[in-house]
Amino acid sequence: KRPIGLLSISRDVTDRRAFEERRELLIHELNHRVKNTLALVQAIAHQSFRAGADSASAQDNFMARIRTLAGAHDLLTREQWEGVTLVELVRAATAPLDSARIDAAGDTLVVTPKAAVPLAMALHELGTNAVKYGALSTPDGRVGIAWKIEGDNLHFDWRETGGPTVTTPERRGFGVKMMERALASDLGGQVTIDFASDGVHCAIHAPRKGNVA
Repeated sequence: KRPIGLLSISRDVTDRRAFEERRELLIHELNHRVKNTLALVQAIAHQSFRAGADSASAQDNFMARIRTLAGAHDLLTREQWEGVTLVELVRAATAPLDSARIDAAGDTLVVTPKAAVPLAMALHELGTNAVKYGALSTPDGRVGIAWKIEGDNLHFDWRETGGPTVTTPERRGFGVKMMERALASDLGGQVTIDFASDGVHCAIHAPRKGNVA
C-alpha cells in the first residue's frame, strides 16, 4: 500500500519547561533558606549556651530568640517570601515589649526576606537589652524607632531615652556582635551601636538595592 498522507502531531512544551525551571528555582531558594536558617540557629544556640551561662537563663534566651526567628518566618511565609512591610515587621518584633512606650514610624516600604530576618533578630536583641538594662527597665523610659529611604540607602534608627545612665559594656554580647557583624554583612551596610550615657542608640545604614523590595 502506498501512503496517502502524513500525520504530524506537535506539542507545545513551553509551559512545561517554564514550570520545571520555576520548580528548580524554588528548590534552590528553599535549600538556601534552610541552610541559612540552620546556620543562624546554630549561632544562636552556641551563644545562648556558652560556657558560664546560667542554664535556666540560657534556655529562656534561646527560646526567645527562636520565637523571634519563627515569627519573622511566619510573616514572610504569609507573604509568600516576597517581602514584608517594615512597619509590620517592627510591630511583630516589638510585640512582647511595652508598646505604649515605643514610638515607631517611617516610610511605607517592603523589605526583602534577606533583610527581614536579621532586622527582626536585631530588634529582639535591642528590645531585650532595653527591658533588662535600658530605657524599658524604668517607668519613664521610651524607645523611638524610625526608618526612611534617602536616595539609594535605607536608614534604620533605634534610640532610647529616659532610662538609667548607660555605661559601655566590658564584653560585647551576642546581640551586639550579631548586629555589628552579621547584620552589617547580611544587609551589606554599616551598623553603629552607641552606648551613650543618656540611652543606647543603634543606627543601621544599608543600600536600598537587595534590602527593599
